[in-house]
Amino acid sequence: MTGDDAYGQEPEFRDARAAAGFHYVLEVPGQLTVWPLEPTWESRPYGGFGRPPQPQPVKAERQEVRERQAALPETAWQEITMGEGAQGPRT
Repeated sequence: MTGDDAYGQEPEFRDARAAAGFHYVLEVPGQLTVWPLEPTWESRPYGGFGRPPQPQPVKAERQEVRERQAALPETAWQEITMGEGAQGPRT
């Protein structure tokens, strides 16, 4: 399955495709914020009033897609062809 950034920006759409067993390639804008697959969680200290704070992912682990891409070695990438399109192969 392939799609443009309108689909690539929707985590619910991506998660539903993965849960259904689909393999997919979706365009995402470089400034899209992403997290590690298993982020580190932290909780603020409880001050004793109101609801206790909920755990939150460590903000320093958040990156833009372009930052994550730049940090990956060239060997992390592979070219694949998803099928024929109206203007030739979708590679």
